[in-house]
Amino acid sequence: MSNAVIFLKEVHVLAQKLSWINSDAVVDELKELIIKNSSLLNDDEITASFINTLIYCAEKNVTPEDVDNLISSLDNFFVNFLLMQSCHVYFVGKSWDTYRLNVLFLPPNMGKITLFEIDADTDPASIKINPEDDSLIPVVITDHIGFNFIKNNNIKLPEALTTLLLPEKKSTHLDMDVGFIPLLNARYQKLNGEAEVKSVIIGSSYAYQGFPDALLDKAVNLSMFSGDFTWTYSLIKHITDTTSIRNFILCVGLYDAFYELSMGASPMFPVARYFCKSQDIEYNYRNKNEALNQTPVTQHILGPLDLLVQQTYKNHIYPQFSNDEELATLDRLLQDESAVKKSLDFINGRSSRTDFTYSSSEILNRVSELSRNYQRKHSFENNKRVMSSLTTLIKEKNATLNIIVMPFTEFYIENYDKNLKDETLAYLKSVTDDNNIFITDLNKLKTFAPEDFYDADHLNFNGAIKVCEMVKALGFDI
Repeated sequence: MSNAVIFLKEVHVLAQKLSWINSDAVVDELKELIIKNSSLLNDDEITASFINTLIYCAEKNVTPEDVDNLISSLDNFFVNFLLMQSCHVYFVGKSWDTYRLNVLFLPPNMGKITLFEIDADTDPASIKINPEDDSLIPVVITDHIGFNFIKNNNIKLPEALTTLLLPEKKSTHLDMDVGFIPLLNARYQKLNGEAEVKSVIIGSSYAYQGFPDALLDKAVNLSMFSGDFTWTYSLIKHITDTTSIRNFILCVGLYDAFYELSMGASPMFPVARYFCKSQDIEYNYRNKNEALNQTPVTQHILGPLDLLVQQTYKNHIYPQFSNDEELATLDRLLQDESAVKKSLDFINGRSSRTDFTYSSSEILNRVSELSRNYQRKHSFENNKRVMSSLTTLIKEKNATLNIIVMPFTEFYIENYDKNLKDETLAYLKSVTDDNNIFITDLNKLKTFAPEDFYDADHLNFNGAIKVCEMVKALGFDI
């Protein structure tokens, strides 16, 4: 076993003892360990800070506060030291390429990789994990197939730093949403390549259903299901920075001011991130795992060694887009032509349908579901900040933002949460100035019949024809 592995394991053990015993004797043990392995240490600020903290503690009777400070410094030192080491990765599992596609738990400097890819004919005796180079830290990585193979066949693992197991994927709806990525890419290319494009339509599924491609002559629809104000701001900022287009149509529902794509459970959040990353669009989303007055979960040196190493690699190696399993899943799905076609057919098919198979009970259920957004006061406050930035941007770029409140059935409006509706509309009206920013509430027009709607609150193609005709009559260039 390499000296670095022994050193890291002993550091971890002494950190545990220090938290349990709080004794000066453990501090002395830690000091002796550092002196013994001084040749392994790096000359950097984090290491120097840790050594200074250790010296301070070794020269006095430590207090509980001293121990807390030492453990915190020890944690930083451990992570810093680990990240500077070259590793010998042993992979035991079904497919190394599949594992790497998930970009989870991979050391930053893989000096050597040994693969044991498992299938039905694999001989357990063929898996020999014997580290030979003491300059490399051995790390064993497995998927569930490899892990069970090792366990069932009693295969002895080497004296590695740790064994990292790829967690099983959680089921998602990304296979139905992956089609939005090539669809948005194609529309974005049209926006950049065709001079006749004068307007950009942005928003959520209300915009997508209301402005299908077949009805647009001079506009590009960059909306997506569950699109929120952050999505809108990100696209408008990028478009005004890179093109001459200055006319934007933002389609909203009655609860949009209280909703955030990135803070909700919508699977469209990773789709939005993936698209923005691929087109080099700055997307300042708020992570959906954030919560008010809550800090992200991280592993500490006092926790299990494998989780600490796993979290270290995840947090410090890959950028925010790459270390996300959902984005890796999208990457994999995009390579599956049949999956992409199925998703595109579903998305495009929905916008061209003219049926209206829904009931009053479905509308009531939908109204009840959406009314819960009124509880999202933190989302409302964040949306105000986003909209403030957006309105400032629109004025600075001498652009126009036409906010269109999309139509809903009369029965839907009657049963909607009045406070949620009124506060949303009042806020949206408050940002208009009748110069650069305008609002049109299509619900004030008695033009739409129940058969113009696909479901409880989305237009079908018949309704989209009416919306597009009305918008053109109002002077919008689409």
